[in-house]
Amino acid sequence: DKLFIERIDISGNTATLDRVVRRQFFTIEGDPFNSREIKAAADRIRSLGLFSDSIVKVLPGSRDSLVVIDVKVIERPTGSLTFGAGYSSAAGLGGLIEYGEKNFLGRGQALSFAINTGKDDQLYELSFYEPMFLRNDLGLGINLSAKDTQQQNAAYDTDSLNFEPYIVFPIGENSNFKIEYSIEKTNLSNPGNVGSIITNEVNEGAVTSSSMGYVFSYDTRVFKNNSQNGFAFKLGQQFTGLGGDKTAFKTTMKAGAQTNTFKNDLKLSAEFEGGILTYTQGNSRVIDRFFLNSRKMRGFEPGGVGPRECLNGVCGVSNNDALGGENFAVVRFEAEFPLGLPDEYGLTGGLFYDVGNLWSLKKINNDVLYEDGAWRQSIGASLFWRTPIGPLRFNFSDVLKKELFDRDESFDLTISTRF
Repeated sequence: DKLFIERIDISGNTATLDRVVRRQFFTIEGDPFNSREIKAAADRIRSLGLFSDSIVKVLPGSRDSLVVIDVKVIERPTGSLTFGAGYSSAAGLGGLIEYGEKNFLGRGQALSFAINTGKDDQLYELSFYEPMFLRNDLGLGINLSAKDTQQQNAAYDTDSLNFEPYIVFPIGENSNFKIEYSIEKTNLSNPGNVGSIITNEVNEGAVTSSSMGYVFSYDTRVFKNNSQNGFAFKLGQQFTGLGGDKTAFKTTMKAGAQTNTFKNDLKLSAEFEGGILTYTQGNSRVIDRFFLNSRKMRGFEPGGVGPRECLNGVCGVSNNDALGGENFAVVRFEAEFPLGLPDEYGLTGGLFYDVGNLWSLKKINNDVLYEDGAWRQSIGASLFWRTPIGPLRFNFSDVLKKELFDRDESFDLTISTRF
């Protein structure tokens, strides 16, 4: 006989509003009972990250044809005030002040504010996200950021101010669609010993651009904040030119897969990432183009790969400008495994192989090298160390293939501490 849902009972939520839990159910009182949908709702409740435990049971109702969905949750702290310090070989020593709340006013809203300062850069960010705008599946968010760098791995300063409202809505069980609008003001200043291309870009002064775009995401992992076996894909496109003197079209794509084998001791992952930037009116600037930093391709310094302008085609200490590229593609493979040490040491090892290319500039001169692109390859070993003050990662790299004036690095250390 068909069963129907008599009611949905929720308990244990003292700070969280009932509707935050109830909206994870796509069925309501009076609907036919569907055990698969109830299990999916239980997974969605756990993936919220608001509860340390949640139990969803099906109990008999007041009649044989009715059932009661009983939900019991245990809330966890969702707010944090973080003071931290960090170090990376790319950005040097820096500090962090961050406030975050994933359950603002018990409504399931996310609010965060961060100040991140380094030796050569400062970043200020404010973001807000409402996952159920107008009490439906439409998410509404706003990002506001300001960034300033002082000759960070370059011979010029940059500053930018960005305002980005967006909406997100699901289009499938594992996929969603994001529509975003962005207005950004960028500026290059204080040039040092740079070539003609960056000099001309600095002379443009402050540039304000307005953009519309979308991002499609597909992810088979249930818990996004705790990567498990599965596949993830993301495709984004952005049109710039809603006013102003420049018109551009930008496409980015990222796909990755991860699996655990040998009793979950060996974690294997593979990722592809690429992008295309096309200007139909005007030209790109160095602040607009792609770069392959150590997070995209290991074994090279920031700005160490891709087109560069060097005086008379010879790159020395001066007149050596990393220009970035309008196209890039990278493939990354990694394996993480135990080292046979006790778990309390928090040490695991890893091996990686990266292959990538950064190329294409619309505006060049006779002093520009590697505009046509060339594939670089690197391999290496990693040491992961989970410490009480934060995760540490040591990368030891060896470049298999590079160009003459590429800048490679054999060691990279990233430290992130919070207290």
